[in-house]
Amino acid sequence: MRILAIDYGSQKIGYALSDESGRVAFPGGVLKNDEKTLENFLNLIKEKAAGVIVLGKSLDSSGKPNPMMEEVEAFAINLAKLSGLKIDWCDERFTTNEANRHGGRDQSTDAGAATLILTRYLESLHL
Repeated sequence: MRILAIDYGSQKIGYALSDESGRVAFPGGVLKNDEKTLENFLNLIKEKAAGVIVLGKSLDSSGKPNPMMEEVEAFAINLAKLSGLKIDWCDERFTTNEANRHGGRDQSTDAGAATLILTRYLESLHL
């Protein structure tokens, strides 16, 4: 079963997918956050046969929800309802900074951040 990880942003949303065994994370891509966002993710879930969704928990440096978290939670509720899939959460703090360090800031940074979120999530499952 594939796992879909999402790095939600107000303008762009990066995503990553696991292999079919749910053990290795791969960058997926970046989608524009617009009126078709939910539809685009529902199509992606169906196309890639994702069985679990992991969303990055948007926290400040002290571990408290930041202003974006309310928007992320609303997105998660709608995506879970429309897809029928379970939503899991994973701390996303510093994933964008880490993705920047590995590849520089470009269009793939958000997909890189999603890959780091998915890697953290997968590691937490196999501890």
